[in-house]
Amino acid sequence: MNVEQEILKSKKHFTLRDKKFILSLLSVDGVGRKTAKKIIYLLIKHELDFEQFWVNKFDIWQKCRLSQKSIISIKKVKNEHNNYSLYNEIINKGIRVLVFWEKEYPLLLKQCDDFPVILFAKGDIDCLQNDAVGIVGTRRITNYGRMATKKIVESLVLEGFSIVSGFMYGVDICAHLETIANSGNTIAVLGFGFDYMYPRGHEKYFDKIIDSGGCFITEYLPDVCPVAGNFPSRNRIVAGMSKGVVVIEAAKKSGSHITAECAINEGREVFAVPGPINNPFSEGTKWLINQGATMITSGNDVIEQLRGSYKMSGTVRASDSSISLSSNLSVTQLNFPKLPDNLGKIQKLIIKELRGGSQTIDFLVETIEVEVAEITKEITLLEISDIVSMEGNKLCLKYV
Repeated sequence: MNVEQEILKSKKHFTLRDKKFILSLLSVDGVGRKTAKKIIYLLIKHELDFEQFWVNKFDIWQKCRLSQKSIISIKKVKNEHNNYSLYNEIINKGIRVLVFWEKEYPLLLKQCDDFPVILFAKGDIDCLQNDAVGIVGTRRITNYGRMATKKIVESLVLEGFSIVSGFMYGVDICAHLETIANSGNTIAVLGFGFDYMYPRGHEKYFDKIIDSGGCFITEYLPDVCPVAGNFPSRNRIVAGMSKGVVVIEAAKKSGSHITAECAINEGREVFAVPGPINNPFSEGTKWLINQGATMITSGNDVIEQLRGSYKMSGTVRASDSSISLSSNLSVTQLNFPKLPDNLGKIQKLIIKELRGGSQTIDFLVETIEVEVAEITKEITLLEISDIVSMEGNKLCLKYV
């Protein structure tokens, strides 16, 4: 039995009170989305008013096989959130609450086997109804990755697609910002609640996305903090609300593969951008291509696959041209210098970042999460050892 399908097939007329009930239900310790769906299904099956759940009508708690810990939490929630005050608390924070039966809820996402019961949103939720493409990839984006993201996003936005990503470092934030630069709509899916901001320093991007007409969504209550276990779950939402997912630079084992797997499970298209052979983040996309993902070298490749008979009109734009695999990186530059054995931890992290391509000092500060003064000191030591050099405003790993 597929509980999700049974709920969606039901003839029940859902009300605002039901919405408030589900919100309160998800605040019960031990009740996640799967248990919540089971409870909703049983209430509908036994033709019980959702309100009757709180008084354990017909031993509904036992039928749902709730733990004693959850039952104690239910009683606590009843006392702390009388008359569903939790709903009002969230609305007063400027957060929209979208339940699966509402028209504002993303249609494609609702068709997924494991759709979220509730989404919390900030920004212009109208863009949740647009055709969307997910853009994902490494947090350690290279110059090549930025160039690929820019070209692909520009073409997709010009065609009218919204861009969905996960608001992390690297490919994610690059995709969001390129969408804004091309006057498109971007949707950021968070792995935490709106009371938090992660990564540090992304607050400026939050405001920028909101001001551009974009939207943030999360399935987590506002007080849920960022923890590692939330992000794979977040990835299924990125895939579920997208017509297709594009992977731009990924390591062999990465969160991008989780997103791609979610997309495949939901019957979505998966696209992968081939990369320079000297880039370790080409390994993940190569693996996806070998597994059957569609190899793309332009945004139009995605458009043609998703819309079938897409034809360009007028002159070919520079942004629509195929991606040059060499970019600013020479595929003949395969050998890195032999590194000394006495490198410090931060020096090793700097070199790891630079193996994918040159980076600014600001980027290194943000990704490695150390102070500017500390990074500058370690870079100076690496320069003295002739391991790195500055070219313009970017730091490069020297080749032999």
